[in-house]
Amino acid sequence: MILEAGDAVLHRKDGLESLLNDFTRKVELCFPDWHLEFGIYREERPISEIRVCIEKCRKAMELGRRLYSRRNFWEYEKLGAFAAAA
Repeated sequence: MILEAGDAVLHRKDGLESLLNDFTRKVELCFPDWHLEFGIYREERPISEIRVCIEKCRKAMELGRRLYSRRNFWEYEKLGAFAAAA
């Protein structure tokens, strides 16, 4: 899922978390066996660099699972030194 970076709701700390939690609840009501996870990368990039953005989202998910296993979404920027070292 790709969301537009300009949306003010997505830039509020609780806005994105609330949006993803609501979405997850709705999907899991329809598909109880599913478990959704999200990798988030907030830096705006041109569409030609989508591969870089997707890789950073994957990295956020891989590292986030190890560091914060109880969550279902992880922000690349909040992984700090862990993201830079990986």
